[in-house]
Amino acid sequence: RPQGILRHWKSLMFLLERMHNSSTHEDYKRYFHNLFYEEASWRPFATSLSQICKLAKAKGVPLVAVIFPIFTFPIDKSYPFNDIHERIGELLTARGVSYLDLREAYRGIPPDRLQVWPGKDTHPGELAHRIAAEQLYIWLMKNRALPEEAIARHITRRRQDLKYPFLKPKQIERFLRKQS
Repeated sequence: RPQGILRHWKSLMFLLERMHNSSTHEDYKRYFHNLFYEEASWRPFATSLSQICKLAKAKGVPLVAVIFPIFTFPIDKSYPFNDIHERIGELLTARGVSYLDLREAYRGIPPDRLQVWPGKDTHPGELAHRIAAEQLYIWLMKNRALPEEAIARHITRRRQDLKYPFLKPKQIERFLRKQS
């Protein structure tokens, strides 16, 4: 609650609030960049990934990764974490891990539509999880990582107002024929 002169000087209050918000956004970006560029946090991440890869290989379990964007900012050319996605992708590739980066699936969708509780909790909400599930399913199918009995015989052709690819029934049929 504004105190003193700020109760009356609305333009100054607006300016101070904008400065605070800008600073907070920059701190948020810096926090995530530090996680993936500072040696103190990057090394344990890379080491842990290596250990997971070794365990999966020893057990004969295929390992895949999914990279989610952070739903605080619009996912477009100005998305501030594109470089982090690239860095993680390079590490996964170097470790021989196949991965799906979901940035393109969410491109152009307003972040508040993807959040579990807009403005309060930016974790993926119902819509974001649905998009991720559909993209992962298609990716697994294209990479022949699903048994035939797990492949749907019909996939919806299109969804209203969402821009991401779906397989058409003929594409599914061709895919299933190749599997036989």
